Amino acid sequence: MKKVFFLKHLLIFLLTLLIMINIPFLYATPPMPISYAEETIFSGIIPSESTLILKNNQISIDLLGENELEVFDRVERSAIISLNYEIQNPSEAKQVRFVLPFISTLKYLPRPIDLKVNNQPLENKLLFSGDDMFLSAYYNYREYLLNLNMETFNEVMNRDYSFQNDIDGYLYTIKNPKTRGIDYSPNTKLIYKNVPNGTVFVDAQSSYNGDNYHNFQTTGHLYESEEVDYFFASKDFDVEAITTEFKKSKDAYVGYGVLLEPALITKEPIKLSEYLQMKDFYQKYNGPYLLEYYSLLFKEFDKAIESNQPIQFLYSSSLSYLFINNFQQFALEFDLSFEANETKTIDITFLSPIFCYKKDFSIEYIPTPINHWQDVEKITMIVISDEELISSSLTYDKVEHSYSVSITEIPNEPLTITLNNRFYQLYGCGCRNFFSKIHLFYLTLMTILLILFRRNKFF
Repeated sequence: MKKVFFLKHLLIFLLTLLIMINIPFLYATPPMPISYAEETIFSGIIPSESTLILKNNQISIDLLGENELEVFDRVERSAIISLNYEIQNPSEAKQVRFVLPFISTLKYLPRPIDLKVNNQPLENKLLFSGDDMFLSAYYNYREYLLNLNMETFNEVMNRDYSFQNDIDGYLYTIKNPKTRGIDYSPNTKLIYKNVPNGTVFVDAQSSYNGDNYHNFQTTGHLYESEEVDYFFASKDFDVEAITTEFKKSKDAYVGYGVLLEPALITKEPIKLSEYLQMKDFYQKYNGPYLLEYYSLLFKEFDKAIESNQPIQFLYSSSLSYLFINNFQQFALEFDLSFEANETKTIDITFLSPIFCYKKDFSIEYIPTPINHWQDVEKITMIVISDEELISSSLTYDKVEHSYSVSITEIPNEPLTITLNNRFYQLYGCGCRNFFSKIHLFYLTLMTILLILFRRNKFF
């Protein structure tokens, strides 16, 4: 009996230990990331003329193609989007403007959108809204597309953004002294003297210890030997430097430091727009839409600059991070000339994120926003994926990894396909750790033994 009693308690102890080992997994797993949208919605192109015939339109959404987007696979995945059109002009010659709205970020536009007309590249323009529209709980992108017209479209999108607060100022250049070797770094503190009211600093050292805004000293910044740094200020004032050398030992700086010759500081007149476009020292975007990048950066500065502040510190890297990473509405805009009774083909290809933060995810296609066509003959939506299809708004055909739906009239609702998301894992719950195969085996074994012990059927 003593042996049985001992084994019972040993079993209970081991079972408790197994649970305790897994408690950190239960509470330490991060919360489930939040996607910017519950579903991915694509739009068809919108013509400025309502006299064209859409003879054929096909959208292909390839989730198995090359993956060039750095997406988080439980919240976003990437797909290659291919839009193909056959459009006829049944009347006299005319010039037609087309726009293709879509949701993305500059980060997810790593290469130019490929646009071809009759298999020939066509010049186009990328428009942007400049606002993180998903942050509004009242914004519904589906309703926006279904009720879209050119007037509201032009109100939302920016074509040629003009910098409203492009102020004159000065470029301050700091050149740090040479140190004794690679194991040494200079720490340069700046002293701002007689700073006028209303001064706007951009990319300057902002931490300070002083009595007022007009005269203060920063806490310093570590640089490399002879490193050059810059900042912009909208007013003219004096800047002095105190530079101290520190030795690096085992990834830490030791000692009290040795005073060096102060960093050399020069200044020259410059406009804020010129400063923001000089070199690439804070630029986080290396994609093809550089003009749009600067337009968005100017818009962020227009929103950030406040005229009633005695002194203001802004950072181009922080402001650019917002619009590079935040989702907003973009649009591709291009113009086409049609001869009488001419038919043209249009092919558009681009990379896009697919929102999939749930156990299943939906992809919607609104091929004819505002029904701006004289007639529609055929529309096809193809989704290429190795995920299991859960539902479809229309009867679908399946060929290997491809699901397709087709219609021969203007649809009354979006074409929708819902797929299983096998990459999904339940965040905020340690069950995926606790019930691993090995844990489940031991848990089951000890549970059976415990039942046998309790019934006195063991030994």
